[in-house]
Amino acid sequence: MFHLKIFYFLVYNPFEISVPFNKNPSFEDYEVAQEELRKIKIYPLLHQLYPNNWGYNTWFTKKRPYPLQDFIWRCSKGIEQNIICKKNSWIPEVHHIRGKNKRDCIVSFCSFNNIYSDLVRTLAQALKEVGFEGGIYYRIGGYPTPTGEELKYCGVPYAFKPLMVEEAFNLGYERVLWLDTSVWPMQKVDDLFEIIEKEGFLFDTGSPNPLGFLPDAKKFLENYCNKKFHKNRKVAGWIMGFKKNDPNVGLFFKEYHDMVRLGYPFMSVNPEEGVLTAILLKLGIRPKDVKKLMITCTHNNLCYVQAREQSVKFIVRSH
Repeated sequence: MFHLKIFYFLVYNPFEISVPFNKNPSFEDYEVAQEELRKIKIYPLLHQLYPNNWGYNTWFTKKRPYPLQDFIWRCSKGIEQNIICKKNSWIPEVHHIRGKNKRDCIVSFCSFNNIYSDLVRTLAQALKEVGFEGGIYYRIGGYPTPTGEELKYCGVPYAFKPLMVEEAFNLGYERVLWLDTSVWPMQKVDDLFEIIEKEGFLFDTGSPNPLGFLPDAKKFLENYCNKKFHKNRKVAGWIMGFKKNDPNVGLFFKEYHDMVRLGYPFMSVNPEEGVLTAILLKLGIRPKDVKKLMITCTHNNLCYVQAREQSVKFIVRSH
C-alpha cells in the first residue's frame, strides 16, 4: 500500500495549480493563482491519509501523534493564503532596501493573512536599528518566483522560505539569511553571516519530532535520506542562511525544488522543517550548533527582558 501511495504522489502534486510559467507574475497572474488555490480540496486527502487509530480528543503529548486538526491547519496554510485581493486593497508589495554591505541580505515573506504584514515591516525597521548594513528584501503578498515555475506550487505549505533566498541570490547577494516575519532582533546580527561564510549554511535545530508526520510522508522522507527522524535533530524553519557559491548550497536547492514539485513531502505539522531536515541529512550536512539564538514568546512578549538578560540574538514575537 505504501508503494502504491508513493507512486501516486510522485505523479500528482495535491497542491499544484494551473498558472503560466513567469519570473515576473502580473497582478492578473496572481488573481488566477488565488482562484486556483481556493479550488484545492486537501481535507478529504488528509482524512484518507490520517490513520484511524490516531484519533483522539486530548491535547498532544510526546507519546501520542498529533490530532488530525493539526495536520489540516498546517497543510492548508498555502491554499488558504491571500496573495492578492483588489477589493480589499491587498496588492502585492516588493520591498528592497539596499545597504552599504552589498554581499549580505536578510529576506522574509508573508501573505495578507493575520498580522504578518505589520510584523515584517517592523522587522525591517528593527534590523536597521541594530545596525545591519546589508540589504533587506521582503514581499507582502504575491509569491517568490526565482526560476519562473514557483507560482504553480504556491499552495505547497511554507515552501516560500528558501525561494526568497534564491530571489536574493538573483539580486546579486552572496550570503542570505531568511527570518520569519515574527522574529525580532535583540542585538547585532553580522556575526551570523560569518557563520554562513565559514559553514555554507546556518540553521537552528531542535529535538526530533517523528510524530509530526503522516506515516506515508514520513516513510517517503526517511527512505529519501536513508535516516530515521527519531534519531536526528530537526531543522527549525524560523531562521536559515545560505552562501551562494558553496557547492552544497547548489545541491540543496536542486533537491528542494524537486521536493516542491512533489508537494507530498510537505504534508506534516512542520511542513518545511521536515523537508529541510531530510535534504540536509541526505547531503550529509550537519548544521553548526549556534548558541543563544532565540527565545519564543507565547501569549505575550514578556520574554523580551529574559532575552536581554541572557544575551539572546532574537525573540520570536507572539502572533
